[in-house]
Amino acid sequence: MTMRLSRQNGAGLMEVMVALFVLAIGLLGFAGLQNSSLVFSQKAYANSQAAFMTQDILERMRANRDVVDDYTIGFDDDANSGTDCAAANCTAAQMAAWDLSQWKESLRGDNGQRAVLPDADGEILYSNVGGVERAVITVRYRLREAAGEDDDNSQDNAGTRYSYEMRTQI
Repeated sequence: MTMRLSRQNGAGLMEVMVALFVLAIGLLGFAGLQNSSLVFSQKAYANSQAAFMTQDILERMRANRDVVDDYTIGFDDDANSGTDCAAANCTAAQMAAWDLSQWKESLRGDNGQRAVLPDADGEILYSNVGGVERAVITVRYRLREAAGEDDDNSQDNAGTRYSYEMRTQI
């Protein structure tokens, strides 16, 4: 009995090419999922930092309840404290100014501190209506979501502006 060898003439190479193409599509899909995961993780981290910063200043306000109305500040306002209350005894008003200064410095990255969030700023609105004290604390920040965007802390940088707001009764 004689065996005949058949020639495939490149059919095996075509199967390898199709397999490599399918593998490449799968790897591109995996890279896209990884990128989406990183973006969502960045957003979640930034949101948790904004929540932490609003809670931080709220606790400072509650601790210094006598002058809680002194904690009102706008987004672009500077909070300069002339007294370092960590090293000296302060009045309640000086403590409020120092708390706001520390909070703004943490958000913006002033005085050699690293910014908690990119291009961040904060605002506190206080109201006392009928003896009910309320505060609205807002932290806004900008996240870079596309590759190649400028990541400096200037107002001109690209990215999406996010805002975290806490409304609470003091």
